[in-house]
Amino acid sequence: MLDAIRKPFLFLSAILILLAVLVEIGAAILVQPTPVRQEIPTEILNQIPPEEQPSALQQMSEVGGRESREPPGFAIQALARIDVILLLMVGLMALSLVIGDHLTGRLQGIISLIVGILVFLSAFKALFATLIELMIRVTLLLATPFGTIAYLAMYSFFDRAGAATILGLSWFLKIAAAVCLVLAHQRFLKQYGLMLLFVTSLVGSFLVTFLHGLPPRFLVSITDPIAAIVNDILALIWAIVTIVFAVIAVIKALKPR
Repeated sequence: MLDAIRKPFLFLSAILILLAVLVEIGAAILVQPTPVRQEIPTEILNQIPPEEQPSALQQMSEVGGRESREPPGFAIQALARIDVILLLMVGLMALSLVIGDHLTGRLQGIISLIVGILVFLSAFKALFATLIELMIRVTLLLATPFGTIAYLAMYSFFDRAGAATILGLSWFLKIAAAVCLVLAHQRFLKQYGLMLLFVTSLVGSFLVTFLHGLPPRFLVSITDPIAAIVNDILALIWAIVTIVFAVIAVIKALKPR
């Protein structure tokens, strides 16, 4: 099969996935800060007693018009952890064409084990941090009136346009990578684990896009962590699968012939 593979398409597929990961990891660098006007939504303002509304508006005006310099949420970075495992699988196939299948077989186990452990630790840490952040934001939003005001002051300026730009570019790169993989060899479609990982990545991207675009802007800072939690759980599952198969590969490599 290796001899029949169209090598340029396989290499291009690996490069495109690498670019997708870099786009998702480097979101804070790629997105320029944009001035954001802070406003209290009408439905929230109506819940504040009339005598307290001037004070609430004054607090919002003190933070109004500032620039949002934070990365666009947690979900895009969580998505990158899934794509790192996708990059590992495609990258190892491309590597076998460079250094040979025999040597790659010896290195595959240890490389997969290291990457799997790193992704697992990263996703596990991020999962709990995101859960805590989500609880804080929901608690603030529901603690009317001044908790809600604090939430709006800190979290209502989510950079939805910047996140959409990054997600759109990530979508394009991963779909192009999938097309290049099929063009490299149609038998890759029968590698169900690889195809399932591609589907997981695309479903994770769709989930983030949906939860960023569906709610009003001031609620995206809550739906974004929800998407991040789902993607981190998916990354944990794939990391565990990667670690299990890596351990099996290492044991086989250490067995005397």
